[in-house]
Amino acid sequence: MDMIDEIERKYGIYIPVYGHAGDGNLHPHIMKYENWTMEQYERIREEIYRATISLGGAISGEHGIGAIRRRYLKKYLSETHIELIRKLKKLLDPNNILNPGKVIP
Repeated sequence: MDMIDEIERKYGIYIPVYGHAGDGNLHPHIMKYENWTMEQYERIREEIYRATISLGGAISGEHGIGAIRRRYLKKYLSETHIELIRKLKKLLDPNNILNPGKVIP
């Protein structure tokens, strides 16, 4: 939360955080601001992700990686971690009928 507070001060914005504090699963929500570009939001998102990783956290929640964060997989997870996810997917869905190619190609 201290790092989120720093990011808020740096950009003069409000980032409400909700989630499951008991297990450390937090969801910062970057509010929309008039005339902001996607690049500005992306910069803030990257800072939040870097802070998360620096504290030993992960960019996924209890439900795993979703389509929105797919593009960040290789940046924040090792190839070993990604390969483990692929193997789990194959083990649990051998016929590849559950969201084929959705997150793990």
